[in-house]
Amino acid sequence: MTAGSLHRLCQQIVTRSGLSKPITMHTLRHSYATHMLEAGVDLFTLQHLLGHTNLKTTTRYLHLSTQRLQQVPGLLERLLLPTVTATVADRRLAEARP
Repeated sequence: MTAGSLHRLCQQIVTRSGLSKPITMHTLRHSYATHMLEAGVDLFTLQHLLGHTNLKTTTRYLHLSTQRLQQVPGLLERLLLPTVTATVADRRLAEARP
């Protein structure tokens, strides 16, 4: 398929669906990158999937949702969360006690 064929197909689907916002193949690419990032895919893998040679190019495609940003704990919350290292150390201390 050519880029023009994909563009026409995308526009036909948008028209049939009744969507009011303009949607292009580029819009889908941005959405794909955002969803992959939110699913936990690292930037280097995403760079490869998008076919970029420069990581800087990949970062232009990234848009974090407000919901995702709200899920990131702040510094104070991180201080209150137990760490894996502390949990392992506590377990070892408990095992070492008579």
